[in-house]
Amino acid sequence: MLQFMILLLVLLPSIAFATETGDAVTSLLNNVVYPILGPLLLGLATLLLNKIRQKWNLQISADTEALLLNQAKNAIRYAEEKATAKIKTSELDGFTGSDKLNTAINQLMLSAPKISGVQAEALVHAALGMISGVGATGDKALK
Repeated sequence: MLQFMILLLVLLPSIAFATETGDAVTSLLNNVVYPILGPLLLGLATLLLNKIRQKWNLQISADTEALLLNQAKNAIRYAEEKATAKIKTSELDGFTGSDKLNTAINQLMLSAPKISGVQAEALVHAALGMISGVGATGDKALK
């Protein structure tokens, strides 16, 4: 039924020009059908695109991204604090770099449980360059 209606909407303009009552049909299409059908189809297309975006999580909001980055910074600070405490309380060398990274990733996944381990690791690496005194950038943190 829907296909038949679409076929009629496509063929009506050409039928209208071929008949004597073409002006009435053309007027009906231009003044009634197309102004109603246009926004309706645009709304349906918007809903469909929004569902696709939600299904594949194509884009996250800037607020969510900023919150996750802030959580990653907190997780890095937690790992640094834990490493410092271990150095003060024992004669060992403390955490290795990979121990700190794993601690930060685990802490971030605790504070944001819906992200995966790969996403958490990427966020931690991204946040490392923004904190002075840690990571490969050291005191040359990006602002």
